[in-house]
Amino acid sequence: MVKHFAIRAFVLAAVNELLFTLPFGRGRIIILNIILLALAVNYLLAGLLWLVVNASEQALSTLLESIYSSSDDEVERPLLQEETGHSSSKLQSTQAVRWSWHIHNCILLALTVITIAWNQWLSPHQGHCPHNTSPDYSGPTQPNGTTLGPWFDFWFLTVQFKRVISPFPPLAWLSPAILGLLYGRIILSQTWKPYTINASNALFGVFLMLLFVLTRLLHFGNLSEDCLRMPEQLASPTRNQYLVSFRSFFYIIKYPPSFAYMTFSMSLNFLLLAFFGALPEKVARRIPTLLTFG
Repeated sequence: MVKHFAIRAFVLAAVNELLFTLPFGRGRIIILNIILLALAVNYLLAGLLWLVVNASEQALSTLLESIYSSSDDEVERPLLQEETGHSSSKLQSTQAVRWSWHIHNCILLALTVITIAWNQWLSPHQGHCPHNTSPDYSGPTQPNGTTLGPWFDFWFLTVQFKRVISPFPPLAWLSPAILGLLYGRIILSQTWKPYTINASNALFGVFLMLLFVLTRLLHFGNLSEDCLRMPEQLASPTRNQYLVSFRSFFYIIKYPPSFAYMTFSMSLNFLLLAFFGALPEKVARRIPTLLTFG
């Protein structure tokens, strides 16, 4: 599988170079990242993470089962328990597998949050636009990069420097890929009823939308703090910049994606999953694209 993931990443990167860098770079640019390079990196890392999770989940369940067995052996068993030893061992194995599954799901959830939060942590001013009191100042702007150098910035920020143009920072988009792994694990863990899946998608979509609203109200998870200088902000300088107008509320930074963007976009995705999943089969069959892409 490692070879498969590596070949897929290599093909995507090669296509990016052949279709974009060579024709448009004309020898002056060595990397023109038009999303395919970012997809190659994320597919590779997500695939490798899946392999690591599969291996470590089995190892952890084996370890937990041995711990359960050793602790059970230290307890004095009644004579009749010898007849039920096999069922007790099976129960211990089931519990170990369940605990290992839940622990790895928590790890994937933590990685999902960390990999979207680092877009703000690594932002030159943690998502805030610096102020300038000069009379010629036309408005705040985000600095071009960090102090760690352009090649570090390449992985996390939109960059344009000598011979490299990358509006899609590869590691900035890793969070949705990890969330997809977590979602897939949950969906494939057992046979769910369609109603359960649709209701869960809808509830999670609403939860994410509430998180997005909180990013506006509580000023966290944004890459646009103190950056809005539209007429409505200038007219109400002391008010929350996101609450002065409808368009301000939905002012979201996508490149690199902020936590606010992640919650808003994923919320819409899960609500659409719930909506299309709830469509009657007769209606769904009239939408060929829906059946093609699931």
